[in-house]
Amino acid sequence: MQASATKCKLLNLTILEQTLEDSMFSGRLIYEKSLDSTNRLAKSLCEKGAAEGTVVVAEHQSAGRGRMGRAWLAEPSTNLLFSVVLRPGLGMERLFLVNAVGALAIADAVAQKTSLHVGIKWPNDIYVGRAKLAGILSEFSMKSPRLEYVIVGIGLNVHWSPPQLDPPADHATSILKETGRHVCRTDLLSSLLLIMERYYLRLKQGDAAGILEAYKKRSIVLGKRIMVFLEEQGLGCMAVDIEDNGTLRVITEKGKEIRLRWGDVSLRL
Repeated sequence: MQASATKCKLLNLTILEQTLEDSMFSGRLIYEKSLDSTNRLAKSLCEKGAAEGTVVVAEHQSAGRGRMGRAWLAEPSTNLLFSVVLRPGLGMERLFLVNAVGALAIADAVAQKTSLHVGIKWPNDIYVGRAKLAGILSEFSMKSPRLEYVIVGIGLNVHWSPPQLDPPADHATSILKETGRHVCRTDLLSSLLLIMERYYLRLKQGDAAGILEAYKKRSIVLGKRIMVFLEEQGLGCMAVDIEDNGTLRVITEKGKEIRLRWGDVSLRL
């Protein structure tokens, strides 16, 4: 099921601003009908000193990207496409958990607004069952030895999803497709941002262990047989742990432990 153009309303900026009034995002919402990329505009703003909590949101992106440079497709005014500027002042070893804050916020917000069971596929893709619901593309700058800024770019399929994503094994889905009903994108976005703020403040206050534990509880790979793709070669493994710097620990079929800092994983063997 896909959303028709007549059913897709623009985001309500007045309600968004009212809901976020007491948050770190207050007065920092930048809204565009169409952009090439919310991350690209957010990065330009960061270079000009954009404040933490700046949110760039667009109804449509002409050149949206996901991980590995893959295109992120969306019909206008159907999904949530936005980028959040954070200035954590933390070391590089905390970049994974900064991104985890975004992944957890998506998962929690969708779960709260629907009856869906939402999980995170390492490192930061959001899944319902075996279909991808949302993705995160982050960009960052270091001001030695700390993160000067992190841009957490989010694409969340609300009312529309492409037939399938690349690679073909990763099918896309949307909230509408999974539930059969429309949800208010304005309400979902405001809830997601407020949840993100709560996780982010916990991280900045030193609760890295709590953020990692929450992430692990949402993981759909831990304890599962997975296929790890490194340089286009697949390796069958068992995922056994995720460290606070994002390292995925796996055991190969021959009993060898491998620690992965990057790569694609699939639950389909």
